[in-house]
Amino acid sequence: MTGKRLAMILVMLMFFNRESAAEDLFVGGLLAGTFGGATGFVDLEQGVTARKLAVSVSAGWLPNGWLGLEAEATFVACLFGCEAGLVTSYLGVGVSGNVLVSPQRNDSRVGVYGTAGAGAISVRMRDVADVFTTRTTLPAINAGGGLVARLNSRLSIRADLRYFRTAFRDPPPGRVAIGSWFVHFWRGGAGVVMRF
Repeated sequence: MTGKRLAMILVMLMFFNRESAAEDLFVGGLLAGTFGGATGFVDLEQGVTARKLAVSVSAGWLPNGWLGLEAEATFVACLFGCEAGLVTSYLGVGVSGNVLVSPQRNDSRVGVYGTAGAGAISVRMRDVADVFTTRTTLPAINAGGGLVARLNSRLSIRADLRYFRTAFRDPPPGRVAIGSWFVHFWRGGAGVVMRF
């Protein structure tokens, strides 16, 4: 009987650990807006300084402890335009790998987190005269934090605020430019997180 009981306990522990580990993985989506932006690119419509709609998707691992990891992609479709018609195509895409710091336990209903990471922001912009057309990717960093409210064991909602900044890069020879290429902006929004 002792051997059978021990085997049953080991099986139960293995099942419990698998459940716990599964809930450490998450995917999320965020509907956000950019603000407080600035750029060194020729911004014919002053698009970067205006508020823009951004969409973000993320996936990561946050165990029942302090530290986790997250991969995130952010899309800003109208980063350089959308209004005046001087820019015919425009897109900003940021990808990053982040460290998450979250002091609350997984069974907490509400908690806070901080995050910081590095990646790249890709800029695609074409103007009507094809004079300032740009396609480049710059190294970037980001940092911020947020609030998570758990609705049930799998689904949470979150509010997130982050600051993104690229490195400065001199434009290639022969390219019309005002100064060094760079982009920085704040992104604030809300979304959902699903744990697995």
